[in-house]
Amino acid sequence: MKTDGHSSSVTDWTDWTRFLEKMRQYALVTLDTILWSVISVATLIFMAVAGVASYVVIEPFVKFISPFMSTPFTIGEKKIPPSLVSSGTPGFFPQYTQHLKSPGTWDSLGRALADPDTHQKPIWDADVARFMLHLSALSYEHPDVVAYFAKQWKLETVNILQNFACYVYYSTKYPFVVVSFKGTSPFDLSEWLTDVMMLKVRPDGGVIPGQIHEGFYNSFQLDPPSTEDPREHRCQVEVIFNELRGKVLPKVSDSKNINVWITGHSLGAALATVFLSHVTYPPVSLVPENVKVRGAYTFGSPRVGDSRFASATGASLDDAEASCFRVVNANDPVAALPLSSTIPIAPHKHIRRLSHGKPPNMVTDFTHVGTPVTLGYDHVIRDGVDRSWLSICANTVGYLWEWPRFFYNFILGRVSLGVLIRRSVQPFPYDHTPSEYDRHLRHR
Repeated sequence: MKTDGHSSSVTDWTDWTRFLEKMRQYALVTLDTILWSVISVATLIFMAVAGVASYVVIEPFVKFISPFMSTPFTIGEKKIPPSLVSSGTPGFFPQYTQHLKSPGTWDSLGRALADPDTHQKPIWDADVARFMLHLSALSYEHPDVVAYFAKQWKLETVNILQNFACYVYYSTKYPFVVVSFKGTSPFDLSEWLTDVMMLKVRPDGGVIPGQIHEGFYNSFQLDPPSTEDPREHRCQVEVIFNELRGKVLPKVSDSKNINVWITGHSLGAALATVFLSHVTYPPVSLVPENVKVRGAYTFGSPRVGDSRFASATGASLDDAEASCFRVVNANDPVAALPLSSTIPIAPHKHIRRLSHGKPPNMVTDFTHVGTPVTLGYDHVIRDGVDRSWLSICANTVGYLWEWPRFFYNFILGRVSLGVLIRRSVQPFPYDHTPSEYDRHLRHR
């Protein structure tokens, strides 16, 4: 068979264009691993120092002064101390209780949450967001406090999981259910370590596509055990839906069409995202026919998984006609975790354009899930707009401009001395608190 001397053929020589592309690709993968190692080592060193400081000084000091700087909840004859999340803002829950008692407020909220039109995705609703935020914050509190305020808000509640707090709130008047996950406790360093470390796992059996943050994923025990008695193993997602079927759904006012919402703050927001992905990714065998998962409102969520997980979850949400609103307040630092994906020159952001076919796994690849909703010191809610370096600078200026207001609120007794100190010494971590999220949602 004759061949044309100008036609393409197999050659023994190097294709230098392809060689250079491969070199760039593998260089990025190597840099990605180096970046992961540097950040991980720095994080471990920092957490080790923080652990010693917390054990020796910080926790004993905070435990000593907390009774003098917080107002306990009075429930019947009990005096129950607030969580550290709400200790500096004693009016956080009572003020929202008064808001819900305003004429028509609760009924308007109930109708929005129980909207029977399930053939289109829910749109952003700031009033629903405030409601979800308060349920997320309430999950930090003592069970008696949770039950008390749930009743004030015309809700029934069930505490499902003990290894990480998960409350289910439901209405007997309107057909909706809210699953709320507890977030990161301010002084629980084990939870903070879970948030900041950059370890990912690939789910066995393809339960959820892509790779997921190891700490968030393992909280749900989604994979079968390898050494323990399998009869003792129960996926926590299944536990939640079994409790819903047995204890909650029969009590909801209209069992023919029940909307389920999911929420959480901080670590709870990450757990809410994993839970939402699990129950909307096909086949959705856990969800009863009379139940419609409408979506989630998350607050201050760290990144949960890689770009493939985020993309697949977004597609499954579209197919399920569900929404995930990821709310980020001002300069909340937790929303930037894990730190690797915050760096503009992170290698994983450039690998796809150099890869032919499926790109390699990048250990620093963490991507947010859901529609971003950003809040700022200008009191503007930006739906669908993610946080940028420019907005971070603007929020820094806004914080400096607003500091006199914090001092004025302290003089009037609206906030405690502890809040004023924390707001002055650590301004941006304070942007992570539910009270600051609520302030920017309320003043719009």
